[in-house]
Amino acid sequence: MRVALIAPSDRCCVEVARRMATSVTVELLTTCCREGPPWRDRRDPGVWRAGALTQRRFRSDYPTVLELEERLGKLVRAGDTSLDLQKRWLQERGPYSSALLEHIEGRRGDFDAFVFFSLESATTVFGLPLVGAGAVLAPAVEDWAAARSELLRTTLDRASGFVFSCEEERRRVRGLGGAGRPDALVQGASAEPYLDVARRSGGGTPRARMEEEG
Repeated sequence: MRVALIAPSDRCCVEVARRMATSVTVELLTTCCREGPPWRDRRDPGVWRAGALTQRRFRSDYPTVLELEERLGKLVRAGDTSLDLQKRWLQERGPYSSALLEHIEGRRGDFDAFVFFSLESATTVFGLPLVGAGAVLAPAVEDWAAARSELLRTTLDRASGFVFSCEEERRRVRGLGGAGRPDALVQGASAEPYLDVARRSGGGTPRARMEEEG
């Protein structure tokens, strides 16, 4: 089985990626940002390999302008905003990397499952729709008022499965429209819940299963 993990920075999931790579082939796709928001490139782009794990970092198109992100975010949380404005907010919230999105779109046929980290990240909002079925989301919601926006609820609807950090997050995401799909709770950096949900939500093609069976 081949799994791609997509996150705004490797701090979100590098340990999960390492543990997952002990049983499946993993590609970790992130931007060059370290943490945020505000997001700003602080690392070099490139490719690193260690056994079954490949990590790729991509430059973001621009750093977050925090004042603009905050102004747009207030409008989104107040409701009654256009979808274009919501997209502009998520682009500004970032990290937005056209190179990362192009890589996802061009390589989506190479993977059996995709796991996205952070609902409110541009890497999720603009990346998840590119892969179609088999997208697992670890939402890690920080702003529940913003999560009620049309764009973020649509992103939840497109996910094929979820990995939650706690029961409260599971309950609230289900209330926003994320019910009726495979999910699991994760403890620490355990990789098994992500693989379990990926398999139950359609991840694992006949090709991948044949490889696993030898």
